[in-house]
Amino acid sequence: AATEQWQKANRLFPSNSRLLVEYPENIARDFNIYMAESALRLGRTDSAKSLLNSAPLMAAQDDTRYVSAASYLRGEALRQEGRSEEAIRLWTQVANSIDRLYHTKAALALANLELQEKKISLQEAIDRIDSLRFAWRGDALEVQVMHNLGKLRIQNKNILQGLSDLREAARLSEAMLLDPEPILSDMRRAISEVFVGNVFPDINPVEAISVYNDFQEFLPDGRDKSVAELNFADALIRIDLLEKAQDVLEKQIAGGFPPPEQMPGIGAKLAALYLIDGKADQALATLPRTERPGFAPEKDEERLLLKARALSQLNRTDEAIAAIADLSSPAAKNLTADILWRARKWPEAATAITRLLPPANAPLSPQDAQMVLNATVAHKLSGNQQAVNAMRRDYQNAMAATMLSTTFSIVTREGGASELADRATILKTAGEVDMFKNFLDSYRAAEKETSAADGAPPSNP
Repeated sequence: AATEQWQKANRLFPSNSRLLVEYPENIARDFNIYMAESALRLGRTDSAKSLLNSAPLMAAQDDTRYVSAASYLRGEALRQEGRSEEAIRLWTQVANSIDRLYHTKAALALANLELQEKKISLQEAIDRIDSLRFAWRGDALEVQVMHNLGKLRIQNKNILQGLSDLREAARLSEAMLLDPEPILSDMRRAISEVFVGNVFPDINPVEAISVYNDFQEFLPDGRDKSVAELNFADALIRIDLLEKAQDVLEKQIAGGFPPPEQMPGIGAKLAALYLIDGKADQALATLPRTERPGFAPEKDEERLLLKARALSQLNRTDEAIAAIADLSSPAAKNLTADILWRARKWPEAATAITRLLPPANAPLSPQDAQMVLNATVAHKLSGNQQAVNAMRRDYQNAMAATMLSTTFSIVTREGGASELADRATILKTAGEVDMFKNFLDSYRAAEKETSAADGAPPSNP
């Protein structure tokens, strides 16, 4: 009982307190306290109340220790009976007492009850319990404080610190030859909730990576482990650790861990990462090896777009255009223009981009303004000054209200002493354009429509 192993103690205690009348009062009181608390921990409230009203305890009203102990336990009995306000009043008195043991027990119980009753916030409960870490050391109560603190921190989304507290509680429990399994079970549950449940979208990616690295041994097994690995890869992507994310996804694909129906989507994600990282040949190789029976690659627009971009980066322009020739979506039109741009086929690129432009003189979003500039540059580089003049006439007013106003003016003016500088501006603009960037950048975004529950790939941006 002194080490709070209540179930074991209960098996050894007598069934009632009759035997205690034969003991000296100072010994009988301790047994009364232990037996009453054991009964309360096992939900036997009436037995506990009977023990608390025993003659030895009633005779100890001048002893601070026994008064604190009995008040704390009467408060627990009241809580079990649903009389929360009365329990709070009793525990507040004990929490302010000088007895260290029952001050700690009452303060811990009070923080939890007031949190449950919404009298204090979760952070206030954490702060109170954190202040108890050094109030009592060396037995199961210290373990209980750390266990409680860790669970509340995890509930407050401070996952890493909460798991660290639980690990310390488990270490203390083992050192005291207590059973650490309830604590370890809470750790496994928290890790599963982070990487398989619904916490992952809300957690900072740096913290998610730290949790994964520090507590890998608590990851779930089987299919859930595969989901956890994929979510870990997402966290790496969100902070641009692309090579590490590629390694994780390669391991998943090579091991055949994701279900067959999810493999094409995961392959698309890996191919996109390779493209972002400038590894077009690896992106191109990834797509066919992640196809599965029943999957029709010619109907998967996302993978066709990625294939075309990889071919374009490898200067296989005709194959790239052919790969998406049957697609008519805005993304496909954008990529077609991008492929032609990269191949320096300026007349064809100008024609392709012009099809994407908003109406003349309409207000321009930053993306629309960039597209207008791209079309104008393509016309300029193809030597079609008449088309450049038309762009200036149609879009000059709208472009004047954008961040690209100055560049547009340089690109659309004719000849003059600054022609060399104008050409440098045009070539610099041409070299910086990437009309497929938004599509690829969607793979970095925290808002990707990725299902943590089933490990599904990101939806088509």
